[in-house]
Formats: sequence, C-alpha cells, structure tokens
Amino acid sequence: GNTFSSWNVSNISANWNSYSSLSVNNNGSLIAIGNPNANATPQNPNGEGNATIYHWDGNSMIQLGNVIEHEPFEYSFGASISLSNNGEIVAIGAIQNDYNGTSAGRVGVYEFENNAWNQIGDNIYGSNTWDMFGGAVSINGSGEIVAVGAQYGGDCGHNSSYHGPGYVRVYSINS
Repeated sequence: GNTFSSWNVSNISANWNSYSSLSVNNNGSLIAIGNPNANATPQNPNGEGNATIYHWDGNSMIQLGNVIEHEPFEYSFGASISLSNNGEIVAIGAIQNDYNGTSAGRVGVYEFENNAWNQIGDNIYGSNTWDMFGGAVSINGSGEIVAVGAQYGGDCGHNSSYHGPGYVRVYSINS
C-alpha cells in the first residue's frame, strides 16, 4: 500500500485552537493557514482573523512575507484559503464582512511580490445579508480564476432566522 512521510510544523507560532483553513501549493513547499479567530477575546468571541503563509526550507517552516490582515470592521477573515500552484497567489475568505449587509462576506486575492503579500484586484463581496460568502474558496493553478461559495446565500428574505440554499460564483482576474 501507499505510505506517507511527514515533516514537523511545530515551530509555527499560530494559535492552533483557532486555525480553520489550510492550503498547500502544488509541490508542498508552501502552506497557507487561515486563522479566522485571531484576536478573539471572551468579550468578543468573533475574531477578526488573519492568514499566514509558510515556506518549508528543508529543515523548518519559515514565514513568507507579512501576515495578511483582515479589513476594518471585518470578522472571520481566513475562514477559507486557497493557494495557486506556485503559491504566489492566495484567495482568502471572510464570512463576516458587512459591506453588503450583516455577514454578507468577502474574498480578497493577494499576490506575493517584493517580499510582501499585496491585494490584487478589487474585493469580491457577497450579495446579501447572511450570505456568508467566502466560506469556501478555490483558486486555479495559475491564480487567475477563483470559485467562491456562499453557504447561506440565496433568496432568504435577508432574515437571519432563515438561510438560503447557498450559491457558488466563479470569477476571473482581469489584468
């Protein structure tokens, strides 16, 4: 049968009680970790969130660039994460972004350039209150197409007591 080898990621300084999403690039040299509960407190259990990408150098994990932070007044950034094949482009979901209504959601796409992660393109927002857009993201190998899920999106009358059937939208990045 098949066997697996592993490498130790114990030196990653993340709150392992709060990470929620992981993605590796095509050759396994990079790992992206979404931490939607970053900065949560007992008084505010909804963390703002962040994401960090690490590079395996053959001996240990090294942080690649800056920690990618949430936007102001946004929670659960890092609920979903997806790396391109080479790991230089990452899509990150924030299910509790309120730009288009309470928990409508947002996805940001970031590129690693000049030793930093910078957003490329505009924010991609959920359409309606309670869509929770960005609960799932998947970026294609070249980093030019991203699929985004909204687990509660759809015609729900914008009422938090009823959730719609959900939807998936696919976007291409225009240069």
